[in-house]
This record gives sequence, C-alpha cells and structure tokens, in this order.
Amino acid sequence: MSLLGFLFWVLVLLALAKIINFFAKRPVFNPWSWLAGTYAFGYILGIAVGVIQQAPNLAYVAGRFLPLTLLAVGLGLWRAPKWRLAHQMSSTD
Repeated sequence: MSLLGFLFWVLVLLALAKIINFFAKRPVFNPWSWLAGTYAFGYILGIAVGVIQQAPNLAYVAGRFLPLTLLAVGLGLWRAPKWRLAHQMSSTD
C-alpha cells in the first residue's frame, strides 16, 4: 500500500509541475526536488511527533517507512539535477 501511495504522490507532483510550469511559461517547479523534500520532511516530522507523544512503537513505525523514504529521497536527489539540466531557463526570464 505504501508503494501505491508513493506512485500516486509521484504522479501528483509530476502533474502539478506540468500545470505550474505551463502557466508560468517556464520551468519553475522541479517535481523531483519536491519528492525528496516532502518525503524527508514527512519522515522527520513523523519522528518528531512520535518523540513528543512518547509513542512506544516509534522505532518499528520509523523502520517500516525508512526504505520507502530512502527510495523517494534517493530518486529525487538523483533526478532533480537531470531535470534541471533538461529544463534550462532562458537568460531573458
């Protein structure tokens, strides 16, 4: 189920980037950077909330989501520079 959520989130970010970049008439929204950032922020926020609430099974839950978080952050960090090179902004913008 987490993998389906991951794929859904990737598709949402790609569609959102397409829409924003279309209306901006230039590439301003890098979906891969947002993928890495949202997963990393969500994981860190989840751990922080778990520590604050003294969740007894925090290590289990964090460990369960770590592989997918690493996949998302790794994919985002790998694809973001390639996206940036493929979508160079012109110097007149």
